Amino acid sequence: MRVWMEKWSLKTKLMMAFILIIIVNIIITTFYTGQMFQMISFQQSSQQEYFHVRDISNAINQINYTLDNYMKNPSLENLDFYRESCRQASNRIQVLQEQSHTTSEWYMVHAIQNASLSMITYYDCAVEAVQAKQTDYYLDYYAGQKINQYIPGYVNEYLNLLVEKNSVQTDQLEKKALYVGRVSQCILVVGCILLMLFAAFFSNWITKPIRALSETAKRISRGELALPDVPVIHDDEIGALTRTFNVMKDDISLAIQTLLHKAELEERLHEEEMKNIKNVELLKEARYLALQSQVNPHFLFNTLNAIARAIAHEPKETAIQLVCCLADLFRYNLDHLNTYSTLGEELHVVDQYMFIQNHRFEERIDYRVEGADGFERILVPSMLVQPLVENSLIHGIEDLEYGGMILVKISQRHGRLRLRVYDNGVGMKRIVREQVCADVPRAHTGHTTGIGLSNLRQRVNMMPGGKMKISSAPGKGTLVEISIPLDEQEEKDV
Repeated sequence: MRVWMEKWSLKTKLMMAFILIIIVNIIITTFYTGQMFQMISFQQSSQQEYFHVRDISNAINQINYTLDNYMKNPSLENLDFYRESCRQASNRIQVLQEQSHTTSEWYMVHAIQNASLSMITYYDCAVEAVQAKQTDYYLDYYAGQKINQYIPGYVNEYLNLLVEKNSVQTDQLEKKALYVGRVSQCILVVGCILLMLFAAFFSNWITKPIRALSETAKRISRGELALPDVPVIHDDEIGALTRTFNVMKDDISLAIQTLLHKAELEERLHEEEMKNIKNVELLKEARYLALQSQVNPHFLFNTLNAIARAIAHEPKETAIQLVCCLADLFRYNLDHLNTYSTLGEELHVVDQYMFIQNHRFEERIDYRVEGADGFERILVPSMLVQPLVENSLIHGIEDLEYGGMILVKISQRHGRLRLRVYDNGVGMKRIVREQVCADVPRAHTGHTTGIGLSNLRQRVNMMPGGKMKISSAPGKGTLVEISIPLDEQEEKDV
């Protein structure tokens, strides 16, 4: 056995170990799976029989119900209902008869069938008497009712037969399952023992030359370079590794000199890298300011029209408030070209913007902010919240006639500020989301700032640790979530 295994490669040895484990698992799984399928099949068959019996009882009751309706109102529609209930009852009894497996079950189903046919015969005679406007129709009706009283007893006796049969079969399956479980346990125990013996032998076979390599490596780490070669014991991958290690040992002295020279070069490259990083940060800041300074004339045009209408048709206070909101909005956009503003200032700008838009859209937009308490003085990038709300309005709910809703939810989790903006609008198609996530430039219409989701994503990505996620589907609204680390506030200037 030992000589035979020496010819195996390390891959073959590992494959044999895995194959042995797989075989044991397959055997155990096969035993348990077969038993499980048998139990499930038996349960399904039993349930199906019980359902058929229940359906027969319901069908008999339906016959009596439809006949009573016809007796009270002898119309063609009620007569059709009665005929259909009789047909369904006969079909269900026929199905149950086909599924009967024992002589007792067959006789009981036959009794139910005869009683049902007799009951229906009397009921049909009563129906014909009613159609002929005969006054003695009730004789046949009560005769059918008397036969109907015996049917529930037949049904209960059939159910008792099913319970007795299923109980016997269940006991047999439980005994078989117990036997299979014991056999599987024996197979598992034997398999574990074999695997342990193989693992012990295999481990010693592999680790002996590895221990020799490890000891030599430790001596080299202590500076002992003039060491004899490690003997090659096996002609496998470990043997090849040993020969390679011996070659490596002879080259370590030269490698040390090479590493020292490389360290000097890496230090110089690191200095150049720091200079490049500084230049990249300056470039990011320039891109950020460029994105932030965009102004779209469409919003200004629409707002001025709204102000003109307010001056002409509404109280002057409304027009004055619209002018003030527009001025505050543009003043904030122009004055806050620095990197950060407080979250309270951002939300105030959104309030001004939504006042203007609600006036345009005649108060059909429900705008709410949740969780802002305690976060007003948190520093965030300027013009962060308003573009999100604006995108929700213009691209989400602008086309809705009513019921539009925009929710801004603020929270803190794991040292990060979570800003979520949700709308119940038309949602985004998958290709649009992919364009946004890929930072594909797209034309923006109707925006105050011109900052769409793609541009906003670029701004967030410029921040250390900034993340932005979009969840949307056509007809199901859109959720945009921005996560920003809560750094030391004193390190940022408003």
